[in-house]
Amino acid sequence: WLAFVGDALYHLMMKLNGWVAAVRKRLDLPYWSISKAAKHKVKNAVEFISKYEEVVARAAAERGVDGVVCGHIHTAEIRSFDGTEYYNDGDWVEGCNALVEHFDGRMELLHWPDEVARREPVPQSGDDPDELEAA
Repeated sequence: WLAFVGDALYHLMMKLNGWVAAVRKRLDLPYWSISKAAKHKVKNAVEFISKYEEVVARAAAERGVDGVVCGHIHTAEIRSFDGTEYYNDGDWVEGCNALVEHFDGRMELLHWPDEVARREPVPQSGDDPDELEAA
């Protein structure tokens, strides 16, 4: 669904960009690209998140801990920064991600829809309730 939203926003931005360009031209103002400005903002946000992850991992290392667990950036991942582990559980509401620690200390990211699909039993012949009623 995210791809559809992105596609719709892209087309909306292109139409809006044309309208803004026409208005700016009538006002004798120089060309300004909405899409270029938006891409710049997104790039800055991605850089901020990347730097945030590194800064948090560095702060954890300075405190002598093995790793750090974060959330709410909406990007679930497990990374290592110079030997310090960085765990981000993403989010549950949109991504349905969970971070779990196994009894042996291993950390694992789970994507719940995949877990549900993996755990659902495969129907065997004779398991169909309609077949049981007909017998």
